[in-house]
Amino acid sequence: MTGMTTVTNRLATLALVGPLLAPVVTQASEASPRDQVIAAQQREVMLRMADFGTRIEECQALARRMPPRLDAAALSLPREALVNAIGHLSFRNKELCDQKERLALAYALGSQAFVREQYGLGDVPLTQDLLMEAIYSSPRRHEMALAYTGLPEQAKEYLEQTLGQTPFNLSAALDQIRAATEPATDGSQ
Repeated sequence: MTGMTTVTNRLATLALVGPLLAPVVTQASEASPRDQVIAAQQREVMLRMADFGTRIEECQALARRMPPRLDAAALSLPREALVNAIGHLSFRNKELCDQKERLALAYALGSQAFVREQYGLGDVPLTQDLLMEAIYSSPRRHEMALAYTGLPEQAKEYLEQTLGQTPFNLSAALDQIRAATEPATDGSQ
């Protein structure tokens, strides 16, 4: 299972469990204004989680597309630099794909955290660490992005033009690089 699939499954679980984490309000007239606000915040987070989960699935479907043929020899980059560059573009393209929903969820979570803090309440159990993992890029992704900025402009232009800005099949792209950079074997030993 891929990391994004795991995150999608966790988000689906939170969407089901989330209402249990919010205060139980049987009738709006019986609830305090604080409980009504907290419940409204929780509903907003759940809606944004559902939207984000749906968009992740749509982006994963796009990522199944085969990448265009890459000419590894024309790039004249070390294999590791090329692998990192393609990995960076894959992550970047996936994040571009779900950026709107990711930002909406981040805003809803930030708003919820601020309101809970103002009311003297703690974090919502289970959600903070998981959602931080789903919303924000890992240090490794930032390292890959930083390494990418150091590549020659010609290589970046070629890769961005060839791979575009929509999700692509990272495994297939890496297989192309592996096939182009590993020495051929003739089967005899």
